[in-house]
Parts: sequence; C-alpha cells; structure tokens
Amino acid sequence: MLPFFVGLIAIKADASPWIRYTLLTGINGLPYTHSILVGWVSRNAKSVGRRAVSTAVYNMSYQVGSIIAANIYRDDDKPLCEWFKLLIETSNLSSIKLTMCVALTDYTANKALVVLCCVNIMLFVLAKIYYVLRNGAIKKRLTDTSDSENSQFAELGFAH
Repeated sequence: MLPFFVGLIAIKADASPWIRYTLLTGINGLPYTHSILVGWVSRNAKSVGRRAVSTAVYNMSYQVGSIIAANIYRDDDKPLCEWFKLLIETSNLSSIKLTMCVALTDYTANKALVVLCCVNIMLFVLAKIYYVLRNGAIKKRLTDTSDSENSQFAELGFAH
C-alpha cells in the first residue's frame, strides 16, 4: 500500500483522473491479510488459554485500527476549490468568462496513511527480529538438554 499512498501524495491535483483511479484500484486490490495474521497469532499462542487471550487482544487491536481507519479522511481533507473568474479580452470578443477550480488540498490523510504504513512495516520487522531471537534462545536451550527433555520442547518454536 505504501507506494500507492506515496503516489497519491505525489501526483498533481490536475493530473489525469485515470492515474488517481489506478492508484486507488491498487490500494483496494491488495490481498486481505487478516486471516494470515489470525493464523499466525493462533500458531504462536501454544495453548488454548493463551490462544483465547492473544486472539482477543489481536481482535481488539484490529477493531481500534478499523475505527482509526474510518476517521482518517475528514471533511477538511476534501479538495478545496476556489473559483476564479478569468476575464480574457481578445480582439474578436469583448470578454470571455472562464471558471477554474484549483485544488488546494495538502493530502493530510494520505500523509497519515503513509506514516501508518511505515509504522506497520517497522512493527513487522521488529516482530521478525524478536521471533528469530526467541527461536535462537529456545534452540540454545534445547541443545543444552538431553534428548528425553527435547521431546517436551519440540513445539516451542515460534512461527515468523
């Protein structure tokens, strides 16, 4: 999503509507990762009790994210238009009145979405690092124990 939001910020207000349509289609066409994340949380929970708590915490986080997402675009993010009447005097016509709309939007919501995408990328990288380090510590603990004790710890690794 990040490249699409950066594209929405970078294009000019008077750019072709097809460019904006393509970027918005790219955002809406991305795969839905909710089920992948639920499976990941469930896999790393290890027990029924922990799974119930971790799934509940994940779902609460997801709902908070949905509330935030519903309020990203506000009324002040709508394109502001100022109408200018231009008077063009030519030799053939005494005056021609033209009306022009100039978009003055500063794309505040799209900038906020870029920040959220960057924070999410950072969180995924930190989670990956955490689980790699955790699995390394578990592996070290398994190498220090006997084979009979290793069978107890066989399922301790985390998916990442």
